[in-house]
This record gives sequence, structure tokens and C-alpha cells, in this order.
Amino acid sequence: MTALSLIGNALISLGPAVVLFALFLARRPSLFLLALTSSFFALVALLFSSLIWYALPGRAESLQFGYESPVGTQAIAIVIAVLSQELVRWGSWFLIRRAEGGIMLASEFPRSPFHRFSMSAAFGYGYGLLVVLIMHITPLIESAGPGIRPAKSCPGVPDVLLASLLMMFQFLHHIAWTILLFHGMFSTVPPLTFPASGSTTNLSDQATAPAAARGAPSRGPGKWALVAYVLVSHMGVSMTSLMQSMPSIVGCIAPLVVSGAVLAVSGYLVWGVVEATVKKAS
Repeated sequence: MTALSLIGNALISLGPAVVLFALFLARRPSLFLLALTSSFFALVALLFSSLIWYALPGRAESLQFGYESPVGTQAIAIVIAVLSQELVRWGSWFLIRRAEGGIMLASEFPRSPFHRFSMSAAFGYGYGLLVVLIMHITPLIESAGPGIRPAKSCPGVPDVLLASLLMMFQFLHHIAWTILLFHGMFSTVPPLTFPASGSTTNLSDQATAPAAARGAPSRGPGKWALVAYVLVSHMGVSMTSLMQSMPSIVGCIAPLVVSGAVLAVSGYLVWGVVEATVKKAS
């Protein structure tokens, strides 16, 4: 039964990643390489936040004696982790922008109006997948043991099942957050265009040129609103994990409801990005 639990929970948490890989990344090697690169950035963010987490006051004692860290310490750790992940995600955009010309040349559909959208989605795929694997691989392996640990807030539900559902949401969140953040940052940068025959300007020159030099305004409407939404929604969703230790069913339901609601809002905003891309291309 525990082996079936392992397989079922793995399909819940990693099923969307497998489906998206089979439908999109497996057919687009350039996007697969971009997703692989983004996983490195996610690893850097997690390593940085974990170093700070272990250095927090009281953390050494909790590790030595095996008791759970205070809620305040856990909240501080969540803030550090979220800020680290979003800072690395935001900083990676500047590298993506400079490398956009090379990515475009390696792309299977370089003239597609959805080039930046697919690039952002692939980056979010790798980013989210690595976060989920690092956070969830240990509970998954433990679920194959001789017993199943119940959730504190709802004893009738296995803890790994609740975690698998939240990790599935977390993976989809990271894709949506990356699309929205990159769209906001790219809103002030005009898309690259293939140079005309005989032109001395190439894609690399366009990618490294300042936005103002290419006729783009220095600030665009909604740019920082999207960046702020990504940070606030990520912080809010992560903070709900503290409720799982509550001795009430609210701690079991609230994180799922909040995460699902935020994902619905993010999905609506991503659909707006798709509509804006189609409108701009037509």
C-alpha cells in the first residue's frame, strides 16, 4: 500500500510537469535547455536561503535536540526563502534579456510572436520543478516506508498527500509567476527583429542595446504592478504553510483554498498576457 501511495503522490505532485514536458519541452530542445538552465538559478536561490536558515538564532538547538522551530523562526525563514527566490528570478531576467538574441537564433520558431512567452514559461518550468523536487523528494521517499504519517491539522489525511497537492500548486505557481514577472520586465523592451538583408545590426546587438536607444520608454504601465503581485502572492501562498501545524481542519483546507485562489488569479493574468501578445502580433 505504501508503494502505491508513493506512486500516487508522485503523480499528483509531478504529473503536470511530466505532461508539460511531453507536450512542449520534448519537442523544443531550445526550451528544454532553457528550463535546465533555470533550475540552476533555483538551486542558487535555495542554497542561499538555506544557509541563512541554518544561521538563524535557535535553529542549531532545534537540530541538536530534535524539536520543531518556533513559528516566528519559521516565518522568518519563509520570508528569506521567498525574497531569495524572487530576487534570483528577477536578476535572471537581465541575463535572459542579454542572451535573448542567441536564444532566438537557437529557437525552432524564432519569428513566433509567442517567443518571449514560451521562453518565460520554460524558465518557470525548470525553476518550479527544481523547487518542488528539493522540497518534496524526502516526503515522497518516506511515504514508501512501513507507515504513513497523518497530517496534524486533519489526522484522516496522509501528510504526504496534502504536501503533494500543495507542491502541484507550487509548480504551476512558479510557471505563472515567471511569465508575469518576465512580461512586466519585457513590457519596456521592444521585441527583437531579424535584420534586413545587408544590415550590419544583428540580434545580439539588439539584445544588448539600451531600451531607450531602440525607441522604448524607460517605464511601462503595469510593469512594477506585476512584479509586486508576484512577490506578494508568493509570500502569501508560502505563509499559509504555517497553518498546517494547527490542530484544526482549517490548517488543512486553508492552504489549499488560498493556493488555488491565487493560482486562479495568476491564470487570469497570464491569459491577459496571451491576449496582449495576440493583439500586438495582429
